[in-house]
Amino acid sequence: MTDTKLAELKETARQILVYHRLQILNKHPFIGHIAMNLDLIPVRDARVRTAMTDGKTVYFDIDFLSRLTPDEIQFVLGHEFWHVVMLHFIRGEKYTDHNSFNVATDMEVNQILESDGFIPPQEVIFPNGNHSRKCQFNFPDNLSAEEYYELLKKAAEKKAQEQAQKNGNGNGSADNDTEDETEKESNTHSQDDGKAKSKRGRKKDNKEKCDGQFDKHFDSTEDQEEALKEAMADGAEDKYGEKGADEDYQPAQIKNESDAREAVEKVREAVVSSAQAYERSRGTLPGYIQQQVNKLLDSKLPWKELLAAFITAGFQNKSNWNSPNKRFAYSGTYLPSHTGDNMRIAIGIDTSGSCQDLCQRFLTELSAITKNFDSYELHVIQCDTEVKDYTLYDENNPLDPENPIEFKGFGGTRLHPIFNYLELNDIEVDAAVIFTDGECEQFRADENFDIPVLWTIAGRDKAPAIEVGEKIFIQE
Repeated sequence: MTDTKLAELKETARQILVYHRLQILNKHPFIGHIAMNLDLIPVRDARVRTAMTDGKTVYFDIDFLSRLTPDEIQFVLGHEFWHVVMLHFIRGEKYTDHNSFNVATDMEVNQILESDGFIPPQEVIFPNGNHSRKCQFNFPDNLSAEEYYELLKKAAEKKAQEQAQKNGNGNGSADNDTEDETEKESNTHSQDDGKAKSKRGRKKDNKEKCDGQFDKHFDSTEDQEEALKEAMADGAEDKYGEKGADEDYQPAQIKNESDAREAVEKVREAVVSSAQAYERSRGTLPGYIQQQVNKLLDSKLPWKELLAAFITAGFQNKSNWNSPNKRFAYSGTYLPSHTGDNMRIAIGIDTSGSCQDLCQRFLTELSAITKNFDSYELHVIQCDTEVKDYTLYDENNPLDPENPIEFKGFGGTRLHPIFNYLELNDIEVDAAVIFTDGECEQFRADENFDIPVLWTIAGRDKAPAIEVGEKIFIQE
């Protein structure tokens, strides 16, 4: 194909994509408004068989585009737009089984699209058969991608064990078979009705398939040169002939935490702007969209990550403590090395009884965090209605996760004695972390402890008695 011909095809494809983005803006204004911040780039590249997004740009294969109906084009675009909103390009980084997580994110996104009135293609992935589409999964609706991922793993492990028993050896290698089983499951839902077929797949069977989805999922760690070699080795081609590299295909690479946070922040700003625009023009957001917005803007990190974020953030600049930033809920928390820093933390432990099962896990996590500092002081105070024990842990007396602490107390609950003990004994710390079940006396918003306080609250999602400091909740 000549460069001139390819340029003409790309321009036609670009106009088609822009037109359908405007249709989405008119019919689905919330996601359409966000889509206006994304670039639409048609490509003819061996690495992009269908469509994909890196969080900034939607890349669309020109041959794939030519095979879609208008409804399908809008569904695929909406699918990519919602992948961006749900931060799947960030959330998937920690999973080694990318195929399973990709299937899980598609189940999450496709339900949102269906609720918003998009018309799904046949064979699109859904968690169960209640969506007028073929589906062999039997999972509940409205779960997160992470929850679907765990269900997929369990289903694959169960199938591997059943197969092993059938073969007569009594136990299966579930870890090795998980991805294969998930891929077999997901391929039954592939949109391969002539619109998303590709020769890329497993060489051993050379089946035309699309890994259970109609879009390529972004992997910021992927070596683009290796990915191109692999794609071309699989015989990547379309109706115009063999496909190679397209200079317009330049996916963004997330190289470090700063890149991830910047990407997440841009998405969140777009979500806030879109929600405000929708409410100005059309009133209250639909419930299913409001639910996603709430998840995104007020979501909770796993408690261990929030604990680490609270402690490490303050030591980047001790004169300016920053509370955990929940806006980066899916970007992950990375623990940098704090060379030269001395961490001085008061650890108050409510030993009234109800949170005892989690206390050791809490201290084990603290022990891991201490490894990021050259020196540290952990002033651990056990308290029920009064202080029952005080122990200083430092480099000379390290907090050892292999040596469980003996907890003392198990009476009622009063936690002010923890702060009184610090003051009376002139113990200087940079922050306090209190581990409790939240059933305690009142801590008013106007109380001033002169140091940042993080309440780590077990077994509940609210603690109305605690009005001061930051709060994170452990739900087991």
